[in-house]
Amino acid sequence: MPVGLPEFVFNPEPRCPVILLLDTSGSMSGQPIKELNDGIMAFKQSIQQDGLASLRVEVAIVTFGESVSVAQNLRHYRPVRSFRLESLRCYSYGRSY
Repeated sequence: MPVGLPEFVFNPEPRCPVILLLDTSGSMSGQPIKELNDGIMAFKQSIQQDGLASLRVEVAIVTFGESVSVAQNLRHYRPVRSFRLESLRCYSYGRSY
């Protein structure tokens, strides 16, 4: 079975894993989920604009609300698809303390 060259052959930079833990509970409905999405886009743009970060940063996305879900496994930032949370449900548990 042929094996491709590992990514480290082309990019030997040390990796910097980043895990985004994103709240999708009912408290995030409306403006909070919009602001979270804006923050995700700003984070992605800042990585793209930083030459060293663009070589090192790997991103995973975990959401939590009614349950915990891995929305994206850890991978180099370039494969990060456009990630907008409007499509995810925000869950309501009643009053928070």
